[in-house]
Amino acid sequence: MISDFVDATGEQLSPSAPEPLYLRPMAMLVRPGNPTRIRRFTDLLKPGVKILVVNGAGQNGVWEDVAGRLGDIRQVKALRSNIVAYAKNSAEAKKTWTNQSLHTGF
Repeated sequence: MISDFVDATGEQLSPSAPEPLYLRPMAMLVRPGNPTRIRRFTDLLKPGVKILVVNGAGQNGVWEDVAGRLGDIRQVKALRSNIVAYAKNSAEAKKTWTNQSLHTGF
């Protein structure tokens, strides 16, 4: 995300200038009562889990960042295979969440 910001500023910001200030928090939304019993990130890797991803407002690729922290590319692939919907923003995500039978979203 920061590299896109550096590119957008032209020569006003050096690629070596940005300094990380914090780690991005991550949250998962599950259906009321958590019927699929999703308790931790690795539960999202199980076959058949239907995931909605929001790819806007600084969230591009956040799901892949989290999966990548596990250090195993197979887990990134497993998560990716369970993503059944992408939303461009939170309004679109809410509409998709309301109208589809998804298990979780982040």
